[in-house]
Amino acid sequence: IDECLDYLLDHIERLSARIEAFQSHQTATTNLLATARAELAAQTPTPKKKTPAQDLASPVRRRNTGPGSPSRNRSNTAHRRRSSGLDEPPLETLFRTLAVAFPEDATDGARQTAALSTTLAERQAKARDVARNTQEALEGAAASRLADAKLAVQLLRDSLLAESPFGDVRLVDEGIEASIAVLGQEVEKVKERIDRVDAGKARQRSERRREILERWGR
Repeated sequence: IDECLDYLLDHIERLSARIEAFQSHQTATTNLLATARAELAAQTPTPKKKTPAQDLASPVRRRNTGPGSPSRNRSNTAHRRRSSGLDEPPLETLFRTLAVAFPEDATDGARQTAALSTTLAERQAKARDVARNTQEALEGAAASRLADAKLAVQLLRDSLLAESPFGDVRLVDEGIEASIAVLGQEVEKVKERIDRVDAGKARQRSERRREILERWGR
């Protein structure tokens, strides 16, 4: 019995941990989708085109950043290093981490929002299926363990009563038990008939006694 209860407690603790992890993932996914919708709804300003005046440089800058200047090489290398880390936006990084992929035709915010809603619905349905299957498996295992525990308790009780002088005697064959029960009922019926016969005899004796007293008492 203790082993069955320990097994049930262990599975309940594992199921609780998995449910907590699932709820955390679901909350994170919901927050992420809310953030993504807000980002997609916001309108980003279009970058301004470079004017030819911005390409003009001062003679000092041109002189300092000549083709063979080491400072220009270092500045270009540092710029490439800085830009390489900013190639992927944070939102795209989150989508890649969550394995969220947009269709090729989802170019505007409305289509991307619809794609995110579809992905959320699919993952919520999958999560519900996992939770339902886990619950069914747990209930099945719990019912089986409880049935085993109940049978063990019954066998233990029968064993204790069999060794005790105050316990009820039970036969192994249930048919014999039923036959003995029917025989007991028949015996009770016979006892009732005997009691009725004895009551009738007692009434007859009392009537005869009364007649004798009335006859000889005068």
